[in-house]
Parts: sequence; structure tokens; C-alpha cells
Amino acid sequence: RGENSVFPTPPYRGFVADVSPQEQWDNIPTIGKFQILVFVGMLESYGEGAGEPEGYTHYMKGGVPGFYPSIKGKNNGQISL
Repeated sequence: RGENSVFPTPPYRGFVADVSPQEQWDNIPTIGKFQILVFVGMLESYGEGAGEPEGYTHYMKGGVPGFYPSIKGKNNGQISL
């Protein structure tokens, strides 16, 4: 199934098939690496600053890694100005 499917276009410029993950990372354009690191940083920052909403326990305190509380917030996801 998936092993025989062909991706119609490369996932990013500079893509090289059949190389190690380290080589793939080296082939990702700098801006792509920056986007990945910023996204992961934003998730980590949100997880650290989420406080203790109902049903959320930080992964370092016995919670589930990768689980984040709802981002909905107090204002239904809206920023009040």
C-alpha cells in the first residue's frame, strides 16, 4: 500500500530520496528548519505556560507527552482588544 505509492511532487526543495534522517535534515532549506523549530517552540511554550486547567497534567509531572489542553481559552479563542 503505502510503500508503493509515489508522492506526486517532492515535499520540499532539495528533497533527496533514500538518505538518512540526518541527511534529510541537512537538505531542508534553512527557512523550513526555522519554521519547524518555531512551531515546536510555540507548543512547548504553550505547554509550560498552560497552568493547571482541568484534565491537564504537565508531562514532567506524570502527564501524557504530546497532550496539550484546549487552546480555546477564556474568551472562546478570541483576543479582546
